[in-house]
Amino acid sequence: MFKCPVVKILTCPLAPENFYSISGSKILLKKGGKGEFDVCVSHPEGKKWSSIAALSSDEKFMVVSDCEKNLFVYEIKDENVFDLQSVPMRLAKTATSVKFTEFPA
Repeated sequence: MFKCPVVKILTCPLAPENFYSISGSKILLKKGGKGEFDVCVSHPEGKKWSSIAALSSDEKFMVVSDCEKNLFVYEIKDENVFDLQSVPMRLAKTATSVKFTEFPA
């Protein structure tokens, strides 16, 4: 099924039957328990993603790191339409985790 090992699975908070799978240079979406995986986005340079990724609680943003200390922030326009928000951020050190924080309105 996968040519590269799955390095991270992110469950969708608003629809727990759906999940994103990060494998090699691709981010894939699995809807429910049936059907195929949809490719949402590939690494812009074809490099492999690391296991450092997070999905916002409203499922509007995803942050993911690659194996070369770059951090990418994507806005999720539709379940499988990702829009890169800025140039990749180069981290000084390898990230060990990322998390979205909720701020009161």
